[in-house]
Amino acid sequence: MTMINEPREAGLTAVNGLLVARVATALPVSLRHRLQSPNSSFLLRVGATLLIFLLLDKIVDRTLDLSFAAYSSSFLVFEAVTGLGNLLTAVVVLGLVILIIAGAYRISWGSLQYGRQWRYALVFLSAIVAWPLVTLGFNYYFGQAYIADRLILVLLLLLMLWRPIVVLPFLLACGAMLGQLVEPQLGGTVLAHKMQVVSAIEIFAAGYVLYALSGDRRTDHIVFVMACMIAASYWLPAVTKIQLNWLSLNELSVVPLTAYAHGWLGWLDPAQIVDLASALKPFDMRMRIAVLAFECCCLFLLFNRRLSNVLLIAAVVFHVAVFALMGFLFWTWIALDLAFLWLLMKGVSYSSSISSKVLPAVLSVLLVLFGGLWAKPPALGWYDTRLSYVYEMVGVTADNERLNLHPQYFSPYEDAFTMSGFAYLVQDHAVLVGPYGVTRNAETVASLGVASKARDIYLLEGSATIGFREDRSKRFATFVEQFVASRNAGADQLSWLNRLRPPAQFWSSDARIRSLADQR
Repeated sequence: MTMINEPREAGLTAVNGLLVARVATALPVSLRHRLQSPNSSFLLRVGATLLIFLLLDKIVDRTLDLSFAAYSSSFLVFEAVTGLGNLLTAVVVLGLVILIIAGAYRISWGSLQYGRQWRYALVFLSAIVAWPLVTLGFNYYFGQAYIADRLILVLLLLLMLWRPIVVLPFLLACGAMLGQLVEPQLGGTVLAHKMQVVSAIEIFAAGYVLYALSGDRRTDHIVFVMACMIAASYWLPAVTKIQLNWLSLNELSVVPLTAYAHGWLGWLDPAQIVDLASALKPFDMRMRIAVLAFECCCLFLLFNRRLSNVLLIAAVVFHVAVFALMGFLFWTWIALDLAFLWLLMKGVSYSSSISSKVLPAVLSVLLVLFGGLWAKPPALGWYDTRLSYVYEMVGVTADNERLNLHPQYFSPYEDAFTMSGFAYLVQDHAVLVGPYGVTRNAETVASLGVASKARDIYLLEGSATIGFREDRSKRFATFVEQFVASRNAGADQLSWLNRLRPPAQFWSSDARIRSLADQR
């Protein structure tokens, strides 16, 4: 089989190279020489990859925003394809025609520079995205299991081992399945960390499309753009913290207290949590300096390989520390950092085609600085306070038995129920801080800093603006009524998939799910 495929791939590369050569001969000689230089070629490939990435990202974003009727359908991939809109549909169709004419479907992993490493890394990252989507339980809000979509994701993941072109339909299918988590807008829906991995896959897909159209098998520009995206996901939070004067005003030692109120480390006594916070207090400023220093240093992630390795390892340590303090396990983000670290340790380079060390360093700083415009990293920055609001969801049976419902009862919307303060439901007083006691209001931090008694908090709540919203409250009530009614009628469809699900993103010691259907 190898003897048959290699000539075809060689012929494909030759044809694409010939097309590029014909275009190049039509250019002025001086411009032609500049474009043929290693530095110019690298810049062009980086720029083209960014443009294609932005187009692919636009298409995937559109699949995340389908109508209620679309999500109520049993086949989301079909709804995503037909719901792109006239312009994006025309772009997709035209792009497919061009790729087919170029013979992109014949490109194997082996034809790419570092092809073997890319195959392992991309299949791993794609599996990280597909795993939670394939093992989601029944969606009681929309009343669908999306069986066909799950099977398509698994099939595409297997086919990706064969050809890199499969990454394109895989992204479309992932967007369709991820979109159900955005609806309805309950508040607090967390997709940013999951989408970091999707963005990395989109960057590779953009580089693959560029190769299919040009025949240039080099992939250092793909590594470069992906590294800039990863660096921007840490740099932008640093910028946010600097703008908030976070280093001076924040207090990290209170984090275990608010996390404990939400169920993290719930097996400990309250006195033990207070002792933990007290033990951390002398190190508070050092922890803040370490966090901000790490995030700022990510601006220089591509200055040299050794620094890249150190910062990626530091990123993993940082995420583990966050998990230990507050129960936030951003495992998809950790997986992305580890996958990229593995690529670098396997010899994959982000500047193998150029000899200049200055160009990639300077260009990377520019791309990371303006990463918020193209990479869409989450702007994670806030003040941690000692005040935390905790809510309980209580279900009442026909026999008037009251049952506490854990956020996982509302799967796949448990993240939304965990990370929403539901301030729009509170009518009698203002909610001063968000989930886990966070706020971006420096005045609130100052006011809470001098509040020593519950009465002081009540006075602050009475003087602040109440965030109750009747329209949001009605939407929330409609969601809960529809979800619970559908779950009671359908019992626990696909509940066996919970055993195959990946680790939760937000951990709580009380993870027991109480279903009204179980009490009948």
